[in-house]
Amino acid sequence: MRRRKGLTNDLDVVWRWFEFQRDLIGKETDSLRDLVAATGNSRATHFLQTGMTTAEVRDFFANQREELDLVVMLELVAATEGILGVNFL
Repeated sequence: MRRRKGLTNDLDVVWRWFEFQRDLIGKETDSLRDLVAATGNSRATHFLQTGMTTAEVRDFFANQREELDLVVMLELVAATEGILGVNFL
């Protein structure tokens, strides 16, 4: 049986991806907040041309962070399960 020496590497890749995506969401949130502050417009009209209010944009990005958390949890479990299956089955 071929043993993979990659659990740490696989988990590190997932974690680095998570941190990158989390940072992107944070930067986009900050960018939109700055845009609204600079224009004084309570509607983020530049955000996908939807005309969302700042509260709706805040809720949208909060939802994106929650979804990202769930995706990463699934990825971590799947990576761990895969490594354990290869190494111990």
